[in-house]
Amino acid sequence: IFSGVRSVNYFSGMYMLPRCVCVMAVSDLCTKFPLLCISVSSGQPHSFSGFISIGDIDYAVYLSTPHFPLLKGLTLSTDAQLSSIIHTCQAQLSEVEKTCSTVLEYLIKFQHICR
Repeated sequence: IFSGVRSVNYFSGMYMLPRCVCVMAVSDLCTKFPLLCISVSSGQPHSFSGFISIGDIDYAVYLSTPHFPLLKGLTLSTDAQLSSIIHTCQAQLSEVEKTCSTVLEYLIKFQHICR
């Protein structure tokens, strides 16, 4: 499903959040992006895989989120088709990275920019 995967590394930093914050953030993320599945290790969400809808097309993605729900450390891997779309929007996405603090906030803006 992820042949031709491309990765983009974002921010780094170490923050610990209360478990209730993570549970609420997972719920919000799953509500907005119902085609993403959670992968949980050590009781905390660290990665999501599935699809993000952009326009009428669902693109395969894998998110590694070591500081979820914070954006810091996010790695986004996509299929080749979405990777080429990202390449054309890179300047806008770089600006959005600077203003977003959470994974959900970034993905909502990512989805809008890549349309």
